[in-house]
Amino acid sequence: AVVVGGMVVGSSVWRAVGRLGKPLVGSKAPRLICTSSAAVQRKDVATSGPEKYTEAFIKKQIEEFNIGKRHLANMMGEDPETFTQEDIDKAIAYLFPSGLFEKRARPIMKHPTEIFPKQRAIQWDEDGRPFHFLFYTGKQSYYSVMHEMYSKLLRIQAHQDQMRAQGLLPKIKDQFDLIGSRWLIKEELEEMLVEKLSDQDVSN
Repeated sequence: AVVVGGMVVGSSVWRAVGRLGKPLVGSKAPRLICTSSAAVQRKDVATSGPEKYTEAFIKKQIEEFNIGKRHLANMMGEDPETFTQEDIDKAIAYLFPSGLFEKRARPIMKHPTEIFPKQRAIQWDEDGRPFHFLFYTGKQSYYSVMHEMYSKLLRIQAHQDQMRAQGLLPKIKDQFDLIGSRWLIKEELEEMLVEKLSDQDVSN
């Protein structure tokens, strides 16, 4: 699909253009462009509720993207199998010239995974009941990691107490080598958990 002026242009426009063998201009273009009802702009997944971009929806969008990509490559006289995203960008700029200074307002044709925000799998059943016991914290992945880390810490402390009681606690002479490891930054943790975190979440 191609985003043109806030609309998603479906694969049928490429089929129509392929038959005509030339770019759409003038009054013909609006009649051949079909729009999708899906919202294009990124949304805050945490507040969007139990709906939106399911796996089936994304799969359908990817299929339409691949069809449009093939038609676009044929229009430009290129091999669809070797038609890259850079080639797509150049072709869109050629077919849909725009003098808009705001790049986000210009026509684009990107892979659906770049257009639609990444989000977790469905977190509730058919009746709307959440699967995870930390769902209502609003950051179930984050608190799940914190819960797991604390549980492991308690187990380590219990094992240490047991070893000490038996007089088997080893003497640690050498320090642990932490070279090659580092703390994750906030953005990396958000991407891994697919959740928005505050500075306080990360600092704690």
